[in-house]
Amino acid sequence: MILGIVAIGLGWLPFIFAAAAVAGVLAIVLGLRARRRAKTPGPQFGVGDGMATAGLILGPIGLLACVGGLVFSIVMVGAIDRFENPAENNTAITSCERDGNDVTAQGELTNVSGSTASFTVRVSFVRPGTDNPRRQANVIVSDVEPGETRSFEVVRSVPLEKVDCIIATVRGELPFGIDPGD
Repeated sequence: MILGIVAIGLGWLPFIFAAAAVAGVLAIVLGLRARRRAKTPGPQFGVGDGMATAGLILGPIGLLACVGGLVFSIVMVGAIDRFENPAENNTAITSCERDGNDVTAQGELTNVSGSTASFTVRVSFVRPGTDNPRRQANVIVSDVEPGETRSFEVVRSVPLEKVDCIIATVRGELPFGIDPGD
């Protein structure tokens, strides 16, 4: 019974579903053994039959939850792969201008791959001549057709007198809208 509950509780979680599947199978196996023992005539007759039945019910339900965990894992791996390995592109900053404390970076991204793709461009605002970011900003450029060039713009408050804008990274679309960081 306990192993069936564990399988249900953890089975839907990406990557952890494998351990939950083992718990689900053990819930079924141990439930069958306990039920057989409870039906054997003797001093233990009928003892534990309810828990054995619960294990036999919860184990398969936990295994079904594990199927969901497998699907979630496959979807997550695909989303992270699309983020880490974006379509081929050419990206450049076209201007970097200050207005008070605000610095505006403008640029262009060209999708040079053969398929429509979305990109996350990380712009870093750095001291001139360095690549040490003082501020960073992500710009999402969605659904860029093959060969299409799109402009993008980002504004950040940067407390430096002189600043350069550089492309830090270009990645695919954010997995589930969450930035996993560097």
